[in-house]
Order: sequence, then C-alpha cells, then structure tokens
Amino acid sequence: MGRIRTVKPELFIHDELYDAEHNSGLPCRLAFIGLLTLVDREGRFHWKPRQIKAQLFPYDELEFSQVLEALKNSGFLTHYQVEGKQYGVIKSFANHQKINAKEAKSKLPAPENGEEIKPEPPLTERNSSEKVIPVNSGELHSRTPEGQENFSGEGIGIEIGDLGTELEHGTEHGRELCLKDPCRVDTRPDADEQTGEVILSSEPLPEATDPKARASSQQKQARAIDDIFQYWQTIMDHPNARLDEKRRKLIRNALKTGYAVNDLKTAILGCSYTPHNMGDNDRGQRYDGLHVIFKNADQIDRFINNAINRESMDANRENHQRGKNALSIFDKDLSGTPDELWERICNGFE
Repeated sequence: MGRIRTVKPELFIHDELYDAEHNSGLPCRLAFIGLLTLVDREGRFHWKPRQIKAQLFPYDELEFSQVLEALKNSGFLTHYQVEGKQYGVIKSFANHQKINAKEAKSKLPAPENGEEIKPEPPLTERNSSEKVIPVNSGELHSRTPEGQENFSGEGIGIEIGDLGTELEHGTEHGRELCLKDPCRVDTRPDADEQTGEVILSSEPLPEATDPKARASSQQKQARAIDDIFQYWQTIMDHPNARLDEKRRKLIRNALKTGYAVNDLKTAILGCSYTPHNMGDNDRGQRYDGLHVIFKNADQIDRFINNAINRESMDANRENHQRGKNALSIFDKDLSGTPDELWERICNGFE
C-alpha cells in the first residue's frame, strides 16, 4: 500500500544520489522517491524487485533488481535477511520523515535481528580454464592491439583521428572522426590494454555475480551510449538533438545484439554515405534517424557495408544522378544519330 511521504528540496541536489544514477545509468533518484511511498513507518520493505517494479515503474522495461543493487552499493539501502526472507530498509528514513501517529506499526523484522546481505567481493584471480586470445589473431572481431581500425577495407571502422583537429580543419562533414572505445560493451573488458588480449572463459562474467562489477559494466555501457549518440549528432549535423529514453533504448538494444561501439559508428557513417537516406529521393527528405539506422541487424549490416564500400557508393550516386538526368530526356534536344543521342544521355546532356 502506498503512503504519503515528505520529499525535501535538498533531495534533488543530493550528490551521492546523482552519482548512483549517473554511474549506473539507472533511474535511481525516481526509484528512491518511489521507495519512500512503499516502505513502512520504519523505512522497511520486502526485497522483492519484481513487485516493487510493478508498482513504481509499471510501463518501463527495467530490471529493478539492478536499481536496488545500485542504491545499496551507494549506501542508501541496507539489504538483509531473516529466516530465509529478504528485506530492505532506507537507512536515513527516520531522519527525514515525520510519521503519522495513526500509521500502523511495522510488521517486518529489524535489520539488527537479521543478517546483512553484502555485495560479493570482486573476482581477483583468473580461472585456470580461461583462454587468452590476441585480438588480432583472427579468432575474434578484427581489431589491432590498440583497438584501432583502418578504413582501407581490411576492417569495418574508419581511420583513427582527433575529433577536435578534424573539425577544426573542416574535414568534410566531420566524417574522419575519432572512434573511441572499440571493445564491445556487452563482454568482459580487455584483460591487458597494453597487449590487446581479451579473456574468454567458461566461468560466468564478474558482472553476473558481483554487484560492483555489474555497476561498472552498466557505467561503461552508459558511456558507450553517450559516445555513439554524440557521434551520430556530429555526422548527421543534429547538434540540438537530445538523448531521450527512446534513442537510448535503440542504441542499447543494438549493443546487446552484439555489435561493437565502432560497428555502430560505422553504420552511422554508412548511412551518411547513402544518397537516399541523405535526402536524394523523391520527397527530398532525410532518413537519418537512429530508429532508421538501428532498426534491425540487417539494416545495421547494410549501412556498415555502405561505409566499407564507399567507392561503390559514389559510383551508385553518380549512376543515380545519370538516371535522374535521363528521366528528363523529353526536355532535351533529341536530334542526331542514335549513337550521338546515347552519348549525350550518358553525359547528362552536358
């Protein structure tokens, strides 16, 4: 049952609560306010993420257990169990709430009568079953040890450069940009950034069992999403676009499919090389939104190929223009022999 609670103005400028949300990429602030309305007069609640999510975020696609873990790891909640049942308590609840005397007493056990459930310690040693594979060995997605790729057709990225320098020198549409963070955000981070080796193991990833590692993974994914969105803003010249939840979800789903950050940036680049999407169509309308580029895996692959095969794209663009010129043949001078007429058509009646 929901209860009316007090929310002080200071909550909205709470540094630690903001950091919890920013680092995890989860709606920790709104969730914390929502929890205030669900807990009893002692600040206690049943630790049942699915039920809480149904009451606080019924319309959101959200793993609420991760939200609770983020709040716990940031020191806002205590997670404990009594006789096999799990409970939680808002640590500072009594300091900020004035409870109605008529409100029923808590029926939940106090934390001191139970055992606190703390985050598991991070894994510090590699398992003997782990296999070390050089990134550039050919067994993984083609990358150099420094995480760089060439736009020569050997990889599927673009040439590494400095974003600020390229924009300052007026590189065409800012396309020769720096591609940061080439590793996949949905896999274990590189074990050794100097050697470019990646850990593959039959053991579960740390983020699957360790809340701190999971929070770190979520933070990394949030940075990757911001990076991809900023790249799209620059390439497509949409400086005033905002990263709303819909766009964030599109990028997150593309990453979960298995594409690396550079793959998605390359797809964005490929879209910018595609005449139809850039407005060369009957309507003169651009189709360069993230919902178009990341619509599905086939669409992403198509734009990646467009970026790789830029020369063929330029040829297609030229043929497209010739075709448009040929469509206006009835406005041209059609005199001369068939061979002369055909030559003039191919040259766009120049």
